[in-house]
Amino acid sequence: MSAKKRISKIYLTNQGVRPKSKQELLQAIERLSEENERQRGIIQYQREEIQTLSRRLLDLERQMDSQIAHSSQEVGALLPLLESMEEPSSPKKGSKLHQILSDAFLNKDSRSYTVVNNFLVGLILFSVLGVTLESVPSLMERWGAFFYWSELIVVSLFTVEYLINIFVAENKLGYIFSLWGLIDLIAILPSYFHLMDLRDIKLARTLRIIRFLRTIRMMRILKLAKSTTDRYHKSASQRINTLKLDLQIYATTLFSVIIICSTLIYYAERNTPGTPFTSIPAAMWWCVVTITTVGYGDMYPATLGGKLIAATAMIMGLALFGILMNVIGKAMMTSLFGTPKLD
Repeated sequence: MSAKKRISKIYLTNQGVRPKSKQELLQAIERLSEENERQRGIIQYQREEIQTLSRRLLDLERQMDSQIAHSSQEVGALLPLLESMEEPSSPKKGSKLHQILSDAFLNKDSRSYTVVNNFLVGLILFSVLGVTLESVPSLMERWGAFFYWSELIVVSLFTVEYLINIFVAENKLGYIFSLWGLIDLIAILPSYFHLMDLRDIKLARTLRIIRFLRTIRMMRILKLAKSTTDRYHKSASQRINTLKLDLQIYATTLFSVIIICSTLIYYAERNTPGTPFTSIPAAMWWCVVTITTVGYGDMYPATLGGKLIAATAMIMGLALFGILMNVIGKAMMTSLFGTPKLD
């Protein structure tokens, strides 16, 4: 028996077919050959179908690539037209002016920011000094015009700063209603009413409104806190010893408390008969004595408002004393044990 017949016989036996004679074996082999031919035909047909489908997919891919390339060319041709349709006068976020102002008012690492910040600090101190000195009657009589024009210049510069901060802010409404935005607004808005003669307005005949606006002008001292806070965050991010900056923060806070409390007590007590609070500089002496809890007793408030201000000043004095002890203790720990390493 040939090898082909032996293989076929084994296959048929495995399939459960047991040929009894040679004739049956030949018939089974013939049927098996026909089945193989039929399977080959099916496989060949499927192979041709797959090749046809592959050619169609390749043609479709080429068409899509051609359409994408054509669309890209059309978009590229429209871009110059879109750029030419933009308003040249509209303020752009990436304009040169916007970049310069953003660098000067937002970039804390730039030189221009340092220059602008130092200028604003000097302007704040100058304006506070002017408001303080104009409360002295003799100086007001002699230098009244100077105080008026200096206040006008100062409030104009603060107004420009406020508008620039709105211009460079990414979220303009967010800045306007933020803490620093409200402080900037308080620093300029009362000054415009003060520069106007509100005594000629029927609704503002009472001098209490004018006194209140003059008092609010002193709140611009709070703008110093923004500069000090920026320097503190910068030093903390660089992980350097912040003792010097801690003392600056304490001095700024102490100075602000003295200025604000002195101004408030002056306008609360100035119309009291025989009052010792004749000016803001005179009220500063009382404020220093009260904050340090010395209490000489040579000056004390007589009105209810003045007493409330005095009580507030005493509490602020205790808080400032605690802050000072914390700064000194931190400095001593650093001197004895060194600066702790941050992981």
